[in-house]
Amino acid sequence: MKKSFTLIETIISLLIILVIMAAVTGVMYAGRNSYYVNKVKIDLFQKARNSLRRMEKEIIQSRNSFLSIPADSNNYDYLTFKLPESIDDSGVVTWSDDITYFLSGNELKRSQNGISYVIASDISSLSFKREISSPSVLEISVSALESTAFSAPLSVDLTVEVKLRN
Repeated sequence: MKKSFTLIETIISLLIILVIMAAVTGVMYAGRNSYYVNKVKIDLFQKARNSLRRMEKEIIQSRNSFLSIPADSNNYDYLTFKLPESIDDSGVVTWSDDITYFLSGNELKRSQNGISYVIASDISSLSFKREISSPSVLEISVSALESTAFSAPLSVDLTVEVKLRN
């Protein structure tokens, strides 16, 4: 008697192999999608965090009285302020020209003396707020938005509070 596989055995083994390959392909697709989603999310966090850190570093040097927004608990989409440039021997501070942070399209920009440059891209919203109860604290909120090739748009929202000089 000749030993060989029957047609039914061959079909069943092919079906088992197809099921295993489909499962492996599904796991690989999910892993690839997760990788790209997490990569975009990390990039968004970095953009938002770096832009907040840059604004905070400058704004913390300014004074309450040089901010363009009042302490009225409302959100504003731009901020104008001044930075100290020098101090003379008698202690008099020379202040810079106005510096403005604002959102133009999806780009966060810094403007001074009519010259603007991009601080961060893929920024979907920017807001500045000072509370009535604590006018020396400025709250800055940034939202970054980007789409991946495999999923819906991803968004990251970050907020920082900056304590201002008197």
